[in-house]
Parts: sequence; C-alpha cells; structure tokens
Amino acid sequence: MKRAHDLVDSSRSVYEDSIDLEDTVNEAIHHSGPERIELSEYVPRSWLTREGSCKMQEHVMRDLPDLIGAQLITLTIDQGRFAGPEEAFEATRPEIRKFFDKLKRGVQFEGQRYEINAPYATKVEFHENGWAHFHIVVLTRREIPAKLIKQLWKYGHTDRQTITGLKQVRYLLKPPMKGLCFPSWALNRKKLRIWQPSQSFKRPTGDQPSATRPRTNSEGRFNSPRRSFTIGQRILRWAHSGSLRIGGRFHVIRLAAPFRSLWAKLEPGIQLEGRELGLRRVAITSVEDFLPWVSPAKEI
Repeated sequence: MKRAHDLVDSSRSVYEDSIDLEDTVNEAIHHSGPERIELSEYVPRSWLTREGSCKMQEHVMRDLPDLIGAQLITLTIDQGRFAGPEEAFEATRPEIRKFFDKLKRGVQFEGQRYEINAPYATKVEFHENGWAHFHIVVLTRREIPAKLIKQLWKYGHTDRQTITGLKQVRYLLKPPMKGLCFPSWALNRKKLRIWQPSQSFKRPTGDQPSATRPRTNSEGRFNSPRRSFTIGQRILRWAHSGSLRIGGRFHVIRLAAPFRSLWAKLEPGIQLEGRELGLRRVAITSVEDFLPWVSPAKEI
C-alpha cells in the first residue's frame, strides 16, 4: 500500500503528508454517503504555465491600482546584439531600473525637463524563440514622449501607449510565453520574476479586498520553508500532480504519469462509466477508480 508521502509533492507545506490516501478514499466512499470525491488536474497559481498564468492574472488584477490614463511602455531586445536569449535577458533586465532612475533624476529633452518619479511594474514576456521583452506600466498621467523612451533604451525597439481600458490591462497580464512552453534556457534557474511591481505600486490600503488570501511571491508560490527546485523541476512536478477533492478538503497528490497522459488513456472508460464531470474532472466512486492514477507512483 502506498503512503501519501510517496504521492504528495513535499515542496509545499500545505500538502498532506501523513495520511494514507487509499484508505481515505475507501473510507469516504463507504462512510460519507453522498459526499463527492473527484480528481482533477493540478493547476497552481503561477506564471510558469499557461493555465497557471490565467490564475495569476486574476490574482494580480485584484490588487491593481487604477491604471486608466497610466503609461504602458514596451521595451524589446535587438537579437543581433547578443549571443543568445539568456545573455540578453541578464544584460538588459537590470537596465530597466537605470531607465527609471534617469527619469526620476530628470531628463532634458527637446527643450523640456521630464522628471517622473512614479510607481511602476515590469512584466517579462517571451517570444516563441525564447527571447525576452518587457512591458512596463507607469503610474503617471504625464505622457512620456516616444522619442525620449527610444533615447533612453539603447537595446532595441520601444513603444508607448496610454491605457484607456480593461483590454490593455488584460493584455499586460496575459501569459508570459507566446508559445506553449516556458523558454528552455530558463528551466535550470531557481527563480525568474515575471511580474515585479515597485514598492509603492499597489492599490491604496483602503481599497484592499477584504478576503484573506495566502501570502505568495511574484511567481505565485507560497512563502513557506520548502525544498528548492528549478523552474523546470517545478513544471514537471506539477504536470505529475493531481488535485483530489474529498468533500470540502483537497489533497495534492503525485500521479503515476503526467495528468494529461493519464487522462488521454483513461478518458474513454471514464466516459463509458459516466464519471466524467467536465473540465478534466473525474468522479472517484471506488478505490479501483483511484488506483490507475497513482499506481505505480514514480519519483521525479
């Protein structure tokens, strides 16, 4: 019989690690009456996957200040100037702070002085070839001339817009990868901040949503002691995880293979048995329904 610690991703303290899930499923089926047990894909709130990015978008939007009238700046990287996408990212990411330090100190441009000391937030995105570019929202209603931005950013093309509606805000917070996967050069990194607001870039205190939410960092990961994984390892572990709901309680469990591979294999039988609940959710009505998902559990 497999113990929960063989199945559960132990990198986050919110996971169960002291129960026998097989016995728990069996007990729930036989003693909890109509209580539903269901298994679904595990999708953590994180910029590192497309599905998780949608959760991050909604999470970030709840704490955004009023962006109507703010400046949205795009900074790209000339690929001819660097040997590869990782070198380009490492060289240009620190330059964004220098860019705003110059505006904070004041810049003389075409007979006018532009001194802009406003909160801002940087969003990193990746083209399909893995090269980064940056979207930056600046909390100022003063229009920053496009030519001035081009003068201050020496590394590629630039663009500036004034935010006029929600469509632009959602564009700013869309998944950071244009392809299906995170860029390969970043997979061995431990950390890569996709959304990075400056200290004062937030909703005024009186406007904060009242609901209590777990404290997470910019990548949607819980700020609690845990084992350290690379980005690639985290994505792989998430793919091999499922969310098991027993009544009102959730268990994040390790699966025998990636959830979507198991779903493709098991879905025809699940449909015939009438256990498909939609949105890749399946009803678990017996221990036999549960075991194909977790046995044999494989270490990653």
